[in-house]
Amino acid sequence: MIKKAMLCMTLLIIGSGCVGLALNLFHAPMKAKAASPDYYVAAPDSSPADKERADLVATSTDAIRIAITNWGPGKDILFLPGTYSLSYGIAVQYDGMTLRGAGDSTVFQWAGTAGNCLFYVYKDNCTIADMQLNGGGQNGSAVKVEDATGAELSGLYAHDFGQTAFFLRRTAAAHIHDFRIDHASFGMYIEGQNDDAEIHDFELTDMALWGMAFQTSGVDQQSKNFDVHHFLIDMAGPCETVGRTCAVTQAA
Repeated sequence: MIKKAMLCMTLLIIGSGCVGLALNLFHAPMKAKAASPDYYVAAPDSSPADKERADLVATSTDAIRIAITNWGPGKDILFLPGTYSLSYGIAVQYDGMTLRGAGDSTVFQWAGTAGNCLFYVYKDNCTIADMQLNGGGQNGSAVKVEDATGAELSGLYAHDFGQTAFFLRRTAAAHIHDFRIDHASFGMYIEGQNDDAEIHDFELTDMALWGMAFQTSGVDQQSKNFDVHHFLIDMAGPCETVGRTCAVTQAA
């Protein structure tokens, strides 16, 4: 239980704002039960035992992309402990796909051109879960979700991204929870209409510009039933910087 923890809640609202935004403060973690994977993937530095049981030892980004394409819709893919260096982002191109790791010991590390993202989700009911996402200080993002329904991001530790770690645009029923973001320009950037979204149980630390930013363009893009709760945000700079709306609160 957090005693008198100093919170810096940073919300930047651009345009008309969001309808139905709820902010609460006390932590009550929730974890989804993982299903048995359809396929196992190992990294070049995974243990010999994990390489032995893996369906694929991913020696390149191309190998991961080709495997995901061949395995098809609705598959649950487990990335075993190890470091996966990506030279370009992985597009989750089928409905119902799950890409998950074994926690922080599964590391996706950016090694490509600045300005890209590690994972791009544009299909419905997809999940990215339980892994560490390392931006390496590059000017890119961890996960971008766009024009998709029912996306779930959970159990992620994203750090060292020069842009926004998580980016949402025109989504519906997104569920983003139990995650940490450390050292990024923006924690989350939420653009356009994103109805029935729930974002909860998360910590943002060492944010350079702002924690969460909401951008809309007119009444037709205002999000409905958008709920954010149970979170901690800590800024790298002073909260009174021009262009941010901040509140400092003490939790009992």
